[in-house]
Amino acid sequence: MNLPDAAPGRVLLAEPSTLVSTVVSRVLGGAGHRVAMAADAAEVLAVLRDGGADMLITAWEIPGVADAGELCRTIRADAALTATPVIVLTAHGDTSGLVAALHAGADDHVAKPFVPEELVARVAAAMRIVRLERERSAVMEELRAREAAHREMAHEQASLRRVAATVASARTPEEVFSLVAREVAGLLGCEGGGVARFDGDAAVLVGAHSAEEGFESWVGMPLDLAEHWVTADVLRTGAPARLDDYGDGATEHARRSSVAAPIRVGGRLWGTVGAVSTRPEGLPDGTESRLGRFAELVSLAIANAQTRHEIAEMALRDPLTGLHNRRAFEEQLGRRVAHALRHDAPLAMVILDIDHFKSVNDTHGHQVGDMVLIEVAHRLARVSREEEPIARLGGEEFVWLLPGADAAEAVLAAERARAAVGGEPFPEVGTVTISAGVTDLSCGKDATGLYRLADLALYGAKADGRNRVEAWTAERATS
Repeated sequence: MNLPDAAPGRVLLAEPSTLVSTVVSRVLGGAGHRVAMAADAAEVLAVLRDGGADMLITAWEIPGVADAGELCRTIRADAALTATPVIVLTAHGDTSGLVAALHAGADDHVAKPFVPEELVARVAAAMRIVRLERERSAVMEELRAREAAHREMAHEQASLRRVAATVASARTPEEVFSLVAREVAGLLGCEGGGVARFDGDAAVLVGAHSAEEGFESWVGMPLDLAEHWVTADVLRTGAPARLDDYGDGATEHARRSSVAAPIRVGGRLWGTVGAVSTRPEGLPDGTESRLGRFAELVSLAIANAQTRHEIAEMALRDPLTGLHNRRAFEEQLGRRVAHALRHDAPLAMVILDIDHFKSVNDTHGHQVGDMVLIEVAHRLARVSREEEPIARLGGEEFVWLLPGADAAEAVLAAERARAAVGGEPFPEVGTVTISAGVTDLSCGKDATGLYRLADLALYGAKADGRNRVEAWTAERATS
């Protein structure tokens, strides 16, 4: 069974943010979809039960329910709505909420801020399922066959949710590939499953599952395309393929049937997902078409697994300044402190704070305040080295780690930063100054102490008149 092309549909959007809802409406409207708004969970359920929408896009937090997970469970518990596709909009880094939503019945997720093309592609995939379900209902004489297809799709969706949950849990691509191999074997009732990646005219197994001990397949196994004919057929044609009767019936783990379907990432043929049966009766007719549908839908999870590092990096960036955020800083701090203690190496920290920043916002407005934050971040980045992580902790506070530096060297670095920020006026604001607190690992002893003493030094710098650098040194600690 092949999925029909996606057609424009009716999308119900539950998103409290006016900005996000406006952007989503414009993006999907430009793709031909009709977008309706729902103010709360009750309105979502009313519109869906009245048949007013084909699918739902919802924020994690909406009025009327504890979260999107509760709404998904309500939708999945309603026999009339159970097949309604649900996409949850999540914030970057909100892994726990995302996994909870997927386990509650969400079909997919899009992380904010989202890429418009990605959102359109995900909605298109959901609309293909919607259209197929409509045709199943419309053709009454094929009701039994369509119901069977619907059950197959439900199993596929359950598999896809598990795969999506694994991707969202920040697992490695290898874990995702092996899960896909296991899911496809279970979905088709086969003894073995695998994900292969093409490398020119060759292929290598990047995900493998076997339900039979001794069945020869392992991650990293090169596939000889002269022997793996079904994989070679996909590489040659770009279409699902099957092979029956390998002619090796004398072997203990004789392959009776195998199927493979293409995986495309970024519009290009990336590899295959396949399954092997050793049963004498082989695989049922139409298995390759079913696998083709699953491969089409799982391709997005494969792409997500491949780009997980990039997504994780985005989640560690402050969206306003582009610097690392608090979460990234805390991860860096733990690693850097452990490394310094292990190698008896110096490590210093500088905490910086923009002086009188509240008056900037009060006098000139938050938009100008944001521009000041961005420019301060740029100036701080210019005086820091690549190996010296600098992050925005929140508000007008920044932190700077200096591996290999002691407190005296960090004071000099902080003075350079103070000069860089205060040496040139800011548009609309004029002169902006910063205060800084400095300490090193000889005083702080560990990550918590390092941060605490640098913060105390910053407090002293601000108490002594601001626009200055204060150091917490071993001499000060004993005085």
